[in-house]
Amino acid sequence: MSPSRPFENKRVVIVHGYMASPTDHWFPTLTQSLEVEGARVDVVSLPESNAPRAQAWAATLQDVVPHVDENTFIIGHSLGCVTTLRHLQSLPAGSRIGGLVLVSGFDCTLDNIPELAEFTPTPSRTTRSVVAPRTSCRSSRTTMTSSIRSTRTISPNRWAATSRS
Repeated sequence: MSPSRPFENKRVVIVHGYMASPTDHWFPTLTQSLEVEGARVDVVSLPESNAPRAQAWAATLQDVVPHVDENTFIIGHSLGCVTTLRHLQSLPAGSRIGGLVLVSGFDCTLDNIPELAEFTPTPSRTTRSVVAPRTSCRSSRTTMTSSIRSTRTISPNRWAATSRS
C-alpha cells in the first residue's frame, strides 16, 4: 500500500437502500474517490428497490459478496444497512472484515413504511459475529458506539456494536 493510495488492494462494496440505485445519492462520488485511492469498488444493484423483497436482496448480496476478508469493506445505506447486517449474520462465525460503515440504517419496523417489515423481523438468538477493526452504527433514533480496543463484534441480536476482548 502506498501512502497516496491507502485503499490499494482493498475491495469496497456499497449497498444502496430503499428506492435507490447504484447511480443515486453520493454513491458515484464515493466510488470515484475510493477508486482514486486504489480501491476496487462494487456498488450492488439490488432488485426492485421500489418494491424490495428481503429474500431477493439477500440472494443478490450473497452472489456479490459470498465471503469477506480483512481487505473487504462494506458501506450500507438505509435498507442496505439491514440487508448488509443480515448478510454478515449468515457468514461463518469469526469471519473477518476490514471495515463496516452503516449510514442512515434502522433496526425495527418503520411505521411509515410497513412494506419493509419483512427486512426487520426479530433476529434469532443465535449470535454469529463478524469481526472488524472499527465499527459504529448510527440510526436516527439512537447512536450505538463505544470505545474501541482492537476489534468490535456486530451482534445481530440487537444490531449493536459491542466490545470484544
